[in-house]
Amino acid sequence: MTRRLKLSVIGIGTFLACLLVLAPASLLRLAFVDAEPLALIAPSGTLWRGSGTLAFGSASLGRINWSFAPGLLLQGRAGYAIELSGGPLALDGQVSVSPGATYAEFEGDLDTATLQPLLSRYDIDVGGTMALHQVEVRHQHGSRLPAVRGELSWPGGPIHYRLSGRDFSVTLPALVGFVDSSTGQPEMSVYQPTDETPLLLARAGQDGIVTVGITKQFTKLLGEPWPGSEPDHAVVLEVGEKLF
Repeated sequence: MTRRLKLSVIGIGTFLACLLVLAPASLLRLAFVDAEPLALIAPSGTLWRGSGTLAFGSASLGRINWSFAPGLLLQGRAGYAIELSGGPLALDGQVSVSPGATYAEFEGDLDTATLQPLLSRYDIDVGGTMALHQVEVRHQHGSRLPAVRGELSWPGGPIHYRLSGRDFSVTLPALVGFVDSSTGQPEMSVYQPTDETPLLLARAGQDGIVTVGITKQFTKLLGEPWPGSEPDHAVVLEVGEKLF
């Protein structure tokens, strides 16, 4: 490498470092232009380190803090360590981009009240907090669906639902869900921690339709056992809705 080229590389590196350290955090809003309804509100600080309010539509998800993570450059990515708190979603992890994909890795907690606008469509009310464990998301640029892997857990508790004009209340045990995309689309299977019989199976299709099916075993937990002769692991009721 010639001396002139070395100086050029050093100069470019210095310029980029200054940009990260001194450029206002408001520039990060540009990253959310194509992410609606997700938005960054009232950002402060710089591109290197700052904070703001993360919102989904008109609902605040909490206060997000970020700091540039130079170690990700060794993996061919540019990204940030993030922390989200003070709202229905608490996360600790990192987000990054490479020339071909966007990545997110995090753990945290989700207040199930956040899901109520969706669950209320099916006359379901669930309380409590859901824990998110080692969730990894990779979205290839140009792909409709991301690749997802991780684990969710819910400690159990009362749920209320309406079916065939009747109101029901039941207390469910602790549940754990596993998410992966090994079939080419995001899927989730839900179990009791001590039982290998699936209770709920969900998947998101390329057409934007999310399908959720419940098994015969789950109808037993709900206190309304399915009357057929199907095995406990069989899906006996399935609903689907186009969500994106």
